[in-house]
Amino acid sequence: MYFGYCLTPDGYYTPKVTLQTAEDVFRYTELHRTLWEEVRITDTQDFVVVQTKNSEYTYPPEWVQFNKR
Repeated sequence: MYFGYCLTPDGYYTPKVTLQTAEDVFRYTELHRTLWEEVRITDTQDFVVVQTKNSEYTYPPEWVQFNKR
């Protein structure tokens, strides 16, 4: 289980969205990364597992390849 958040530069963030699978995480980030300053996906222990900033994947390194689309 994962949780998705969208953030603005001034620290505002949306309520968490529960995501079940890696595919859900990818779809969520693809949908929101161009609309929000930052998108952050955490696991149940609040560790960041996926992050985008300024529409670009920054973490994990394996997902940076998706910036070229």
